[in-house]
Amino acid sequence: MSTIIFRDYSLAPTDLIDMTPEAPPMPPAPRTTATRDDVLAMVLASMGADDSPLYALIDDELSDPSERGRPPRVHPMTAIRVCRAITEQIIDAIDQHAVEDQP
Repeated sequence: MSTIIFRDYSLAPTDLIDMTPEAPPMPPAPRTTATRDDVLAMVLASMGADDSPLYALIDDELSDPSERGRPPRVHPMTAIRVCRAITEQIIDAIDQHAVEDQP
């Protein structure tokens, strides 16, 4: 997060605001023993849960199928929920296989 410091005077308006970052750099991502297949298996298993947002997408297509040759009609919020859930499951799968660095 940047701290905004207003200066008393300046000839250039852009010099009136000091935008120096004070936040520490992000820590490096943990090493993982997971393979791409491990992560995929975990994500697919979690997408079959009863509360999976993937079911909203499937139900929409079953109730009102898209026409062949035309782009599918997907509500943007449904697509966002599915993508977010998949991303969260990928992060969880990688975290479960994280390796602690030994000093």
